[in-house]
Amino acid sequence: MYKLYRSLLFSVIVSIVFIIFMTAFGTYFYRRSTQQRIVSLQQRDAIIKQTDDGFVTIDDRGKITMVNPAISLLFGYREAELIGQPVSILIDEDQRHKHDNYLKQADIHEPKIVHRTRSLSATRKDGSQFPIELNISPMLFGHRKFYIGVIRDISERYQYQQELIRAMKQAEHANQAKSEFLAKMSHELRTPLNAIIGFSQLLLMDKLNDDQRESVSMIESSGNHLLSLINEVLDLSRIESGHMSVSVEDVELKPLIDHILPFIHTQLKALNLSITESYPRQVPSLFVRADHIKLKQVLLNLIIQCGKIQ
Repeated sequence: MYKLYRSLLFSVIVSIVFIIFMTAFGTYFYRRSTQQRIVSLQQRDAIIKQTDDGFVTIDDRGKITMVNPAISLLFGYREAELIGQPVSILIDEDQRHKHDNYLKQADIHEPKIVHRTRSLSATRKDGSQFPIELNISPMLFGHRKFYIGVIRDISERYQYQQELIRAMKQAEHANQAKSEFLAKMSHELRTPLNAIIGFSQLLLMDKLNDDQRESVSMIESSGNHLLSLINEVLDLSRIESGHMSVSVEDVELKPLIDHILPFIHTQLKALNLSITESYPRQVPSLFVRADHIKLKQVLLNLIIQCGKIQ
């Protein structure tokens, strides 16, 4: 009996020591994990409280349950004034009804709102409005759903955007005014230039000696070249204003080139250059699909630029 008593007593003591050890071990790890969670929560709270972005938590009924100090600074409310209030109090009056409807039908509208950044107009306590960016994320706490909203004041960005839009409009108006000015000036220059070309053609019909005829021909060719340059300016203004039109047709090259060459002979002569043309004998005529006037301008520019390069 004594041995049995001692054996039972030893077993009880060992069991008690083991239980005490396991309890101390579990308590130690429980306290350690609890302290880690507390530190993590403290760090999270410190970040939320010190960040410039506003954090607001609402329940499934749209009531505010938590705000950080940045919300108070942004909207001018004290924390106690916001807790329990509908979150729509922070939104522009014209958008509150739509926001309340989103909350009532959260399951339908959640994919369009959650995890998406939206630009809204917010209202401060004093009634003043300012632009914000809102990003909403869901959170489950027990069996209830909550929403965390991150609010950022974008007043400076909005102001920069408005200034950029105004600058773009001013640039567009200035560009339009420039195009209109070029179009008007081109038309005004063509009137006296046509008179010069017309009178030079009349002079060529009179009896002139070789030097006079050459001088008048130079006036005519120079006038035609200047007219082509004015037409290019007019075409540029039409392109910028979106009123450029192109008429594509079958254009025979030989008559077009024969018409161009007299205009540039005088300019090439001053550069001690000459130009000749040749065509394939086996082909009676050559045609291209192009705008007749534009093709003439392109060939003139190419020949003149080649002459300048030489």
